[in-house]
Formats: sequence, C-alpha cells, structure tokens
Amino acid sequence: MSQEQNRAVRPTFWAAATFYLFIGMEFIYMATPFAMYFYSVYRPALSIVGDYPALAWLSGFFLPHFVIDTTSDLLNARNAIGIVFAVLGLLLFAAGASQVYYHKLTRKGAVTGGIYTLIRHPQYASLMLSSFGFLILWPRYLVLISFVTMLFAYYFLARREEKECEKEFGDSYLEYKGRTGMFIPLPFPEFRKARLVPARGAWRIAAIAGMYFAVLTGAVGSAYLLKTWSLGQVYALYDENAAFVSMTRVTRDSLNGVVASVLGNEEVKRLMQPRSGGNPAKYIGYVLPPGYYAMEIPMIREDSVERFHFMKISYDRSSCRVIITEAADAGSGSTGKGILLTATRRVPVLEAWVDLRTRDVMRVASLAGQSGVVRMPGPTF
Repeated sequence: MSQEQNRAVRPTFWAAATFYLFIGMEFIYMATPFAMYFYSVYRPALSIVGDYPALAWLSGFFLPHFVIDTTSDLLNARNAIGIVFAVLGLLLFAAGASQVYYHKLTRKGAVTGGIYTLIRHPQYASLMLSSFGFLILWPRYLVLISFVTMLFAYYFLARREEKECEKEFGDSYLEYKGRTGMFIPLPFPEFRKARLVPARGAWRIAAIAGMYFAVLTGAVGSAYLLKTWSLGQVYALYDENAAFVSMTRVTRDSLNGVVASVLGNEEVKRLMQPRSGGNPAKYIGYVLPPGYYAMEIPMIREDSVERFHFMKISYDRSSCRVIITEAADAGSGSTGKGILLTATRRVPVLEAWVDLRTRDVMRVASLAGQSGVVRMPGPTF
C-alpha cells in the first residue's frame, strides 16, 4: 500500500470501522457496572425502532444471549468462539498496521512482505474477522445489517486501493496481485476476471444496490432460521400463551413440575389476571438458579450478586426462581415458540421462588413498576 493511497482511503476506512465497532462492541460496555448509563444513551434510538412493529425486529437477537446451557455444544461455546475471532482479528490488524507504518516511516514504498505475502488487504480482513466475533457475542439483527454493510464498504475500498496501486506500481503490482488473495490466502484468478457489475454509470449503482440487498436479505433470513434452530436447543416449555425458558440444564419432568407449581399458585393466578376484553396476554417465563443475574431479566436482585450485566456463581440446587414477563409486542396469533420469535418488549409481572425438592412455591412477589432495560427492545432468551 502506497503512502498516497493510504491517505486517500484511510478516512473512509476508519469511519466504517468506527461505525461498526460502536454498534458491535455494545456487548463490552454492557458487561460493565456502567451498563445502565450506556443503555440510557442507546434508549432513544432503540425505543424509536421498537415503537414501530415493522422495525422492532431489528433490535432483537438471533442467538441465545443470557441462556447458559443448551442441548448444543456449539451454542454453549458461542461466547468463547466470538472472543477468539474478535481477539485474533485485532491481533492480525495490529500486525498489518505495524508493517504499513514501518514502510511509511522508512519510505520503502508498497508493502508486499510479511502478512502481505498472503493477502493484499490484511487490515480489512482482520477487522472483518474481529467484527464477526463481535457479531457472535452481540447478535442483534441491527449489528448483522451493519456487518454486511461493512463487508461491502471494505470490498469497494479495497478495489479502489488496487486501482491506485496499479497506476503507481504497474506490472510489479499486477504480478503481486496475481499470486495473492484479496482477503483470504487464495488468489481466485477466475473471480478477478469476472465482471459482476458494469464498469460505470447508473447500471453499476443499480447492480451494486441489487447485490447488497440480495446479500442482506439472505443474511437476515439465515439469522432468522438460526434463531428458530437455537430455540429448539434451549431447555424450554411451550403452550398456547406462554413460553418458559430455563437458563440452565434441566430435565423436562423437572421443568414441567416447576411451571405447573407456579401457574397453579393462587397469588400467581391473581397477578396474571387476563386483561379485560381483547386478546389473551402472551407471557415469557424464565427459570433461574439462585445467584443468577442478567440485566435484561427483571428480578429482585440479591445482595450477594454483583451489579454486573451477567454473571453465574455457585448456587444451591435445591431451589429456583421463576420470573414471568408479559410479551407486550408478541403477535396475537403467536403461540409457544412463536412468542419468543416475535417478542422484543417485555413487561415485568412477577417473581416466584420454588423449592425443587417439594416443588412448593415458597413466595411470590409482584414486579409491577420494575424499570430498566427490560422495557426496551432486546433479547428474549
């Protein structure tokens, strides 16, 4: 990469990277004690999205977020996988950037050694890799759309760089280009010769826009299928008007017993009184171990639990608590798993403590009036 070409594209490069990382790294500051402050900044934008049913799905998550255990080892390892991709990408970015700035300071011209012997755009590739890791860690549909947009932006920025290098370095750069890949260590010469879009003019813009929306539609559709599959891997119990999800591994018999005990309790029935007229309410329930805390689930916080966004500590397996929320924006025709697929807003209803040995409900508390991020569009499982 030449110094002139570096100056030409660097502002756009950093703008694209900063925009995506601002969205994608939401998970980092949500994992800190300052999460409520950061969500107060996000609240206006997310609320605007959530206020329109046609847009509310953008703030939803397509992978489990606060569920700890599922029947899938791959889903259980999702956070570790995301961290590996994110860190590896940042390390590769640092390696590529150090080469660029070394050549810039020593005035050695184009960079073709080191990591550049394998791919021509390691900085773009490394940020793509890191951003994919962030997407796994914070899998909002909104972040997915930003990720796809970033991929297109980086591809066309890379094409612009290469045209500049061809003009400046001529045959030597063409030879280098012929033996290296753009973003992965495979040259794909046939792909380079293919013209996917017109060279210029309105037809070029239309073709690029068509490709972008086709890829975006495919990505969002795939994410929705992934969410549907993921819901099949969680420990859950569904009926016509409710979905109950266990945060940890549980037998179906145990989950059935806990839910039946809670729903059969007279105080629970009183707090879940159906609304007068209209369609029946839809509920999402969460079965939690003692000592579990997730900001997106309304609950009475125990004194022993630190004020972090998410944590799991050693807990007593003789009891559990069940949090019931109303899925405020679930479609009237949604049932069972469909409630989790369509809902993004939840209204706190109640919290019940259950003795797992006797399956007796020990106490019930109303959560009416609970505030915080739970009222905002967000993850439901």
